Amino acid sequence: MEKNKSLKWFANANFEKYKGQYIAILNEKVIASGNNAKIVWAESKKKYPKEMATLWKVPKKDLMVLSEN
Repeated sequence: MEKNKSLKWFANANFEKYKGQYIAILNEKVIASGNNAKIVWAESKKKYPKEMATLWKVPKKDLMVLSEN
C-alpha cells in the first residue's frame, strides 16, 4: 500500500471508541483491540497468520500527525 495513502487514512480515521486501548491495524482496518498489547497482537496473528499488522496504542487525548512528502 502506498505510504502517503496509508498515512492519509490514519490521520483521518476515527479512533474515538479505542481511546486508551491497543489496536492492530491491517489494510486500513482495525482488526483487533483491547487493553492488553500481547492479547491484541495474538488475536491479530490468529485472524491473519501470514500478515503483519501494525500495533498501536490510541492516546486518551487528541493526536496530531505531521508528515513530509
